Amino acid sequence: MFESPISAAIAALSYPEERRRYYARLGMISGIGTTVGTQIGAFLIGYDFKQVCLGGAAFFFVAALAISLALPPVAASVGSASASAGIRQVLTGTLFLRYVVIVAGYWFAWTQFGLTITLAAVDITGSDRAVSWIYLVNAIVTIALGYVLPRFLERWLPPLQLQIAGVATIGLGLMAVGLASGFNGVLIAVAIFAIGAVMARPGQETVMANLAHPSARGTYFGIASIALAVGGGLGNYLGGVIYDAGGGAESPVPWLIFGGVALTTSALLWFNRNRFSVVRS
Repeated sequence: MFESPISAAIAALSYPEERRRYYARLGMISGIGTTVGTQIGAFLIGYDFKQVCLGGAAFFFVAALAISLALPPVAASVGSASASAGIRQVLTGTLFLRYVVIVAGYWFAWTQFGLTITLAAVDITGSDRAVSWIYLVNAIVTIALGYVLPRFLERWLPPLQLQIAGVATIGLGLMAVGLASGFNGVLIAVAIFAIGAVMARPGQETVMANLAHPSARGTYFGIASIALAVGGGLGNYLGGVIYDAGGGAESPVPWLIFGGVALTTSALLWFNRNRFSVVRS
């Protein structure tokens, strides 16, 4: 109920040539929140898990209050098309659905950060505190490069190609986990993964905004969340199964599979680059 509306609102409030910058800023701000949240959570969990839950809930309520008071009502879509008409429009257009299916592979790889990479860090160090280091490295990269790197690369890479490069870099980061000889190696792999995420996310959001029809932007972004649901769900379930069956942190096999999914997704996006470069103004 949050991700789709905020992405649709940014698409409605920006021109196509500006969208990547706004989505990059959103990613950087999310990185700041992740840094603060994970470090506070790591501190509070030493006392009581209940305090972590109550503290997180309190921040959500404060955010909801701030949004309701500070933001005007944003019309994400142009026109007065009904919800059912918007859904029919999305489902009858094969281009956007093809993109959603392919992007599910990105979410499969993306979920490994919060699942198998953190499991590997704990298995290698023997301490749950290693998780906070994983998130800290990710947050530092996101804050330092979340806006600067996409802005720098936009001179040479349009949104789709930025996404392609980012997903491929995520794949290399996942493979690097399997080659790591210690926890420091895992942190380097996490940094590579984070750089890929910094590149892929604004590119993906921009491509979706460009492909979405203005008369039903909210519906388009809602349907796009199916890629997260399916890809993320399979990533969480199969990621854990593959991690256990493939030897965990001590074997490169799981990481070759995870990285292979990301690289395959990147290749499929490249083969469809002409179709997915459409901009609906």
